[in-house]
Amino acid sequence: MSATALVVLITFVPAIRRAKAYEERRHCVENLKQLALALTLSANADSPPMTILQLTNSVHDPKVFVCPSDKSRQTVSIWEGLTAKSSSYSCEACMLSPVKPMPIDDAQNHVMFRCPIHNNVAMMDGSVHMLSRESMTNFVQRSAGVGK
Repeated sequence: MSATALVVLITFVPAIRRAKAYEERRHCVENLKQLALALTLSANADSPPMTILQLTNSVHDPKVFVCPSDKSRQTVSIWEGLTAKSSSYSCEACMLSPVKPMPIDDAQNHVMFRCPIHNNVAMMDGSVHMLSRESMTNFVQRSAGVGK
């Protein structure tokens, strides 16, 4: 391998990795938007969902339940393979969630879903925020009342 090829390889490999990581995070945001829309639609039904699995009627593809960066979970391609443990995302707004919905700055906005890998959060107003690790820590502490 020539020195020029080595320099090109050393230069482009990190850039390709960063591009792949950004694409996975963007795909995660799209998944959260779809799940938030499904929860909003099901909340207009008779009763709110108890678990994330009750959103399957409003989601077009079971792959939406798995973050593309989550290597600990296998993406399912058929609905029968989907279980509560299949999802990468925590449903903060589901009634059986161990975490209560977390208020952000005003009482109208609550977290519906959260990705523990990217710290992306889907809000009740339909927006999805990409939070840094530090922002997520501050966000969770503020919503839990730590430091008041």
